[in-house]
Amino acid sequence: MRLLGLDLGTKTMGIAITDSLQLTVRGLENFLYANEDITKPINKIKEYIATYKDIEKIILGYPLKMNGEKSQFTLYVENFKKELEKCIDTKVELYDERLSTKMSFDWMYENKIKNKKEQKDKISAIIILEQYLMYAKK
Repeated sequence: MRLLGLDLGTKTMGIAITDSLQLTVRGLENFLYANEDITKPINKIKEYIATYKDIEKIILGYPLKMNGEKSQFTLYVENFKKELEKCIDTKVELYDERLSTKMSFDWMYENKIKNKKEQKDKISAIIILEQYLMYAKK
């Protein structure tokens, strides 16, 4: 059973997926959508669920402040989770994503990746999913 990882922004959503044994993670895409229009990212997730019929859970990056407090964007992600859960049967789990964007930029710099802005959310989704597999999976 696969896991789908998401790094949600207000205009982009990074998407990553595990293999069926949940051993490896690969980036799928950096999905662009209109500012804060959650309908399109929800439909994109539904497409992936239809394509990969063995997705058991969605891991959604949860953007807390460094001190652990919530921000306005944290509330946006919580609302997105509620709306997504209304549209799908797949379980959605929030996972602390602090520093995932910084880690993605560091990784892209080290690997000499160009177009960092267009890649950061997809790389962040990979990092979120890899961290989930290493530290949080129960």
